[in-house]
Amino acid sequence: MLGYAAIGDAVFFLPVLAGLRRMFPRSRVTFLANPSPVSLELIPASGLADDVELAQWEGVDERERRSVNAKLVEQGFDGILLSLSSPAHFFREALASASIRVGHCSRLVAPAALGAAARIGWLAKRALVTGEYSRRLLLDRKVWIEPGPENAVRRNLRLLEALGAGPAAGQPGPVLPIPEGARAFARIALADKPKHILVGVHLGFPENPYRKMWPAERFGAVCRRLRDEAGAEPFLVGGPEEARAVAAARAAAGWEIPSFAGRRRLVETFALIERCGAFLSNDTGLAKAAMALRVPTVTVWGPTDPAELGAWESAGHRDVRLGIGCSPCVRLGMPFARGGIDFRGCGHHRCLGSLGEEEVFRAALEAFRGR
Repeated sequence: MLGYAAIGDAVFFLPVLAGLRRMFPRSRVTFLANPSPVSLELIPASGLADDVELAQWEGVDERERRSVNAKLVEQGFDGILLSLSSPAHFFREALASASIRVGHCSRLVAPAALGAAARIGWLAKRALVTGEYSRRLLLDRKVWIEPGPENAVRRNLRLLEALGAGPAAGQPGPVLPIPEGARAFARIALADKPKHILVGVHLGFPENPYRKMWPAERFGAVCRRLRDEAGAEPFLVGGPEEARAVAAARAAAGWEIPSFAGRRRLVETFALIERCGAFLSNDTGLAKAAMALRVPTVTVWGPTDPAELGAWESAGHRDVRLGIGCSPCVRLGMPFARGGIDFRGCGHHRCLGSLGEEEVFRAALEAFRGR
């Protein structure tokens, strides 16, 4: 399994690993991904892979790329499953060595607003950016992604259909592993407070390349109102790169919102989220973790699509978005597009910039009160 170790991508892919275990109980399953808490903590804790191997493919030279592939070829895998986020061209020797090569391919459709010549250019560039040409050349069991939204969990489960499993609709969703030691930590860290008063909040990395983060100070204002008007006890989770966002949220809230951001292991963060009565977040991997943990979520959306990247089961989950005509735009455009849509510099960013505190607070209040 050639994966990509972002939290959300991994959550969406756990059902595939679980399905592989059910289909091939005596097979050796190896998960290869870039070094991250997902590959170092989540996958080992899940027990769904016999081995976890680490490889960095961003910014490495040709010699290192060949070395990674040589090690994979040497192991003699019968089948290789390529996640949508992993570059087929990087693993071309390894893929070519396996008799079964499964992965997604996309039927690309250019934005209708472009002229004929611009559409041709858009399609060519999009295929190069996403590695589509390499996928079509190297994969022998192609699972096609059609235009239009499809939830990532179901999209990934269709990979199992290519291996002979039943319909994806009948497969279970993600289940996150949480060691008992992590649960014990969360219970102590949150002082055994009852679930119904705790609201977890994930601000996200302010410099996220997809420009999908609602401002941290607005989250801080919502936290203040949840505490003052509803008696909730919000706390922050996240990574070490979010220190500036935490400071902005605290300043807007007017009090030191408790923060575990950058201070805990990933499985401990999952355990903290598990104890929440509601979880408020941007479109982040921890929002997907909360969904997998069956915690009611409120997710703020801008350029990305909740139908594709949000909850696979709608009950208990709320999406907050303005719904303006150009949103979601990420799948339509590319960074620094010429003759197309540049989702990182669209000129207004109204999808998040015009989303006010009141809309998010109301959704969070409903989730907190269990309505």
